[in-house]
Amino acid sequence: MKWAGVLERTLVVLVALSAWPRILTRFPDMSWAWRIGLALVIGGIGFMADSMFDGALSPYGRALVGFVVTFGLLSIAFSHLVYPHAFLTRYAEAAVLTGALVALGDVLIGRIERQKSMKAS
Repeated sequence: MKWAGVLERTLVVLVALSAWPRILTRFPDMSWAWRIGLALVIGGIGFMADSMFDGALSPYGRALVGFVVTFGLLSIAFSHLVYPHAFLTRYAEAAVLTGALVALGDVLIGRIERQKSMKAS
């Protein structure tokens, strides 16, 4: 994954974490520090996971990595924000939706990068 992919994943997570509380009323709201911190950690772990495969992941492989990393980290972060009377399903739902959005962004960016590299060859 190139730095553009890391930046894309970080921005998609940041936008998703900012937009979901306004769209879905059950989505947990968090401070900007939490949002930025989570977006940076998710982008960094995604970069490390892609580097383990020498950047040879297909767009769908990048999407799977993005989904798993985002879902896992958001589940941990949201469980930290759980109130004693809150239901865990809303946090799992939010993590799945954000992970799916990151996966979709990874597929689209990966396909664009692959098409550019094929044209250059």
